[in-house]
Amino acid sequence: MTLPRDYSDTKAIQVILLELSEEVARRARAKGYMGGTLSLSIRGADFDFPTGFHRQTKLAFSTNFGLDIYKGALELFNRYWDKQPIRSAGVTLSELHPADRYQLDLFGRLLKKERLGAAMDQIRNKYGTTALFRASSLHPASQLFERANKIGGHYK
Repeated sequence: MTLPRDYSDTKAIQVILLELSEEVARRARAKGYMGGTLSLSIRGADFDFPTGFHRQTKLAFSTNFGLDIYKGALELFNRYWDKQPIRSAGVTLSELHPADRYQLDLFGRLLKKERLGAAMDQIRNKYGTTALFRASSLHPASQLFERANKIGGHYK
């Protein structure tokens, strides 16, 4: 996602990463997949002196739950961000496999996450993407409401 302005505040960037993680999770659930590898791309704001990074990490277990994806993205971001303003961020889930086949995790509460994700998707599909959202999306840095008015990055 290309951001409308330069972001340099950590809290603002965390809001963007959470929204991107939730969107990636929603799309994976819609297609019936889970992923085991998370990628984070950050591009700096200065095109004359490019900054940023692209890193990936293997998740402890396959997932299609937004907070699990966000935790991995946040770890990568905190480890590799050079504190320069950013203009673009991307979260990707790969090493995909069907969601009906997965390794059980005793402490991951996978079935509870599965039901929660399905309920959230059902509400959003029926009433729109802004019908149910996290409180962090009320932060001024949020792009949730702006993106809800677009299709493929363009206004409807």
